[in-house]
Amino acid sequence: MILAYVSWINFIPFTPWYLPREASLYMRELTGGEMAYSFDYDSSETSSLVYASPLVGSYAAQINADGHIPAGIVFEYPGSVTDPTLKLVGANSDKELGKCAVVGTSTGFKFSSLYSDSYVTDSSGNSLLNGVSPGKDPFFRLPLDEPCNLILTAASQLTLNATAKIYYFFRSV
Repeated sequence: MILAYVSWINFIPFTPWYLPREASLYMRELTGGEMAYSFDYDSSETSSLVYASPLVGSYAAQINADGHIPAGIVFEYPGSVTDPTLKLVGANSDKELGKCAVVGTSTGFKFSSLYSDSYVTDSSGNSLLNGVSPGKDPFFRLPLDEPCNLILTAASQLTLNATAKIYYFFRSV
């Protein structure tokens, strides 16, 4: 008589397949047309940069690549803005990787390129997709192979803080 024991091993995922890690970027204008930027990763590290801007309204900041898949970006400028353009440019290659240009004036500008929730709206949540200029990928993500500059420009003066949250995704097993 032969007895056989069969046992099954179950793998139960306790975490999502992709884990977002959030990093915040705060941008504000200084006197004399200079911009100041603060990076806040997990609330423990903060550093500031100063960048002189030749445009009427322009904010820029460098963001480093991280994660296992391209990172999603959620950006918000709360004030009134005319013809806002949010661009992602490779810091090493100087190649434009994505551009979301909206024609017209709106009360605020919100942008998201998250995998589950991509949008372009004003501060009230009204869609601005009809004003998005066709062309370069308007819902760009941060690539894995080089740091990038996230740049907001507008035809109007930018006077309020803008916020960007970068969602780094990691595979989990």
